[in-house]
Amino acid sequence: TCVTGYIDNPPSVFSYYANNGYSPSDIPTNNRKVQWKTGVIANGRAYIGNVKINDREYGDRIFKSPLFQYDVFTENQWIETVTNDGDHITALATYADRILMFKKKGVTIINISQVEEYPEGEQLGAGVDWPAAVVNTNYGIAWANSRGCFLYDGNKINNLLFSKTQSGSTQKI
Repeated sequence: TCVTGYIDNPPSVFSYYANNGYSPSDIPTNNRKVQWKTGVIANGRAYIGNVKINDREYGDRIFKSPLFQYDVFTENQWIETVTNDGDHITALATYADRILMFKKKGVTIINISQVEEYPEGEQLGAGVDWPAAVVNTNYGIAWANSRGCFLYDGNKINNLLFSKTQSGSTQKI
């Protein structure tokens, strides 16, 4: 048998919140279920988009897990991006400390190299309808939609259906 006696000086610095970055009351109460339609793992965290948590749906928000706890999501840990634009997240992809957040109407590049994530840019007309339209390649993230075929190489988004000719004019190939 084990018997624990009275602890004279319990450690006051270590609390559940200090150890985990969230309190037990932050964990979803509805059978602890969190549902999402797309997700990626980057920089020691899981990022999920188009989420249902505590019976509330967040179609245009990315939630993130605590560091190295890929299966814990709370309603107060999410990335500040453009929200409530009437469009929902269809796919997430990661490349070179960036997350590409795809919606039907456009794509947003989110920098995740710092402590706080922030959006770097957005390109309208480059969105996708489903996650199967996005693929990781050795050259970056590639995707296709009805407007073209695109590649994010870590610096910028390129439309692969257009190329520069020798005279400098743009020509569809």
